[in-house]
Amino acid sequence: MEKKISANENQGFSGHQKRKAFFSAAEIKKMLKAGNIVIGTERAMKNLKLGKVQKILMSSNCPAGVESNLSYYAGLSGAELHKLDYPNDELSVICKKPFAISVLALLKGASK
Repeated sequence: MEKKISANENQGFSGHQKRKAFFSAAEIKKMLKAGNIVIGTERAMKNLKLGKVQKILMSSNCPAGVESNLSYYAGLSGAELHKLDYPNDELSVICKKPFAISVLALLKGASK
């Protein structure tokens, strides 16, 4: 007997469900100060492929292609994927960087 899987059921990946989580600006600044965050899509993707990432934080206007790639690799590595309430330009102000930031990766062994 075959079991039909509805669109709402988990497709087998335990950690890649996209969650709408509230990370305050103060929490993000605290994680940056501790040095547990990797900034940028390329660096986050590299660490994600190596299995070093615990959580992925995406801006609210993260490009769809980047979002789908992150979702795929997060599913393979078991990392949690969170969509923030901040757009990429606001995220750059929080991180005190002069460029837009779409992706932050919280490394394993870090708090929160």
